[in-house]
Amino acid sequence: MERYNIKFNDKTKKYLQIYNHIKDMILKKELKDHEKLKPIRKLSKFIGVNNTTVVKAYELLENEGYIRLLVVEHLYHQRIEMRILKLKKME
Repeated sequence: MERYNIKFNDKTKKYLQIYNHIKDMILKKELKDHEKLKPIRKLSKFIGVNNTTVVKAYELLENEGYIRLLVVEHLYHQRIEMRILKLKKME
């Protein structure tokens, strides 16, 4: 969980800082293809922000094609997971 530790600055919105931090981890291969991201509530509690802030960052990552939302269905419940997409090689 320590790799998600972010030192926020006052110049940029927090959700953009989270987005950039996770995007950098993906591009540097610190997060592997198909690896699960931390659940929204756990990550927001760890870095000290509102759940909505993490949701905005995850939505931006999904819109940009870095992660994918998966709904995993179990016998008794559904769970939503965010996973890293396999990135295409840049030409």
